[in-house]
Amino acid sequence: MTFADLKLAVDPEYEPEISVEESKKYVEEALSVLGEDYLEMVRRAYKERWIDFVENKGKSTGAFCSSPYGSHPFILISWSERMREVFVLAHELGHAGHFTLAHKNQNIFDSRPSLYFIEAPSTMNEMLMANYLMNVNNDPRFKRWVLSSMISRTYYHNFVTHLLEAAYQREVYKIIDNGGSVQAATLNKIKKQVFS
Repeated sequence: MTFADLKLAVDPEYEPEISVEESKKYVEEALSVLGEDYLEMVRRAYKERWIDFVENKGKSTGAFCSSPYGSHPFILISWSERMREVFVLAHELGHAGHFTLAHKNQNIFDSRPSLYFIEAPSTMNEMLMANYLMNVNNDPRFKRWVLSSMISRTYYHNFVTHLLEAAYQREVYKIIDNGGSVQAATLNKIKKQVFS
């Protein structure tokens, strides 16, 4: 097995479709365990158009949640009518919920967590979505797709990618802390070592 094998789809021909409208039900039901106040934030995000769903030319293909202090969050997502977008949306709503509550209960200087902690609420939302999808659908192919998505996307992104980033940063900071300088060749060498 190689590094590239870790993200291979189990069933590359299968990707369930879902509309934005249908996603409301999935998201609301999956996240219902978080309570009515959280669900109200989710409903407002849809109703008040905090979420930019449209796949416009030139728009980023990724997703992002911006949460300016004193305002509601804004979520950027290019909706492709694929079930994977439900996981992405649940993830970004995790950031939105986190910052909505942090801004409500913290001052502007204390409302931002570290970059490693910041993924905890969003990852939890993805786990809740996976659990929900596994429980509401009896199709073995669909269940296999959910598990494959959790491993190749959620697990890989949050546990493998961030671990590799931390290992990479640690080596870069060691050089800098010892008075050294860092050039592109050094960074490439460190990256190669981290990945091997």
